[in-house]
Amino acid sequence: YQVDPKAIYLELTETSMMEHPERAIETLEKISELGFRISIDDFGSGYSSLAYLNTLPATEIKIDRSLVLSLTDNERSESVLKATIEMCHGLGFEVIAEGVETQEQLDFLQEHGCDVYQGYFRSKPVEAEFFLDVLNA
Repeated sequence: YQVDPKAIYLELTETSMMEHPERAIETLEKISELGFRISIDDFGSGYSSLAYLNTLPATEIKIDRSLVLSLTDNERSESVLKATIEMCHGLGFEVIAEGVETQEQLDFLQEHGCDVYQGYFRSKPVEAEFFLDVLNA
């Protein structure tokens, strides 16, 4: 299709990589060398070691919606999310927050430097035909 690999993001869940971490890192390195971008999905929902973040050839981290949804629960949730964003940026990752449903959540994420957000606050899932109509408009 003559598509630049840098335009393609391959998404892997944090949990799936932790089943066989050494093999996952080796495979991701090969994929990255081909120019594809790698996204770690559902970050914060599994039980992976933070040490693996140093070795993953990923370009972005998608923070799991459970961390975003807990924002209004207490200050501790805010601290965890803020620290996660800062840590990921410090490691050179773009940070995407999943599950944003309110203006309050969006304001917090923007205030603390989250790069991208996705969730019902922006749009509920749409049919492919609607999406194509919007792209072609």
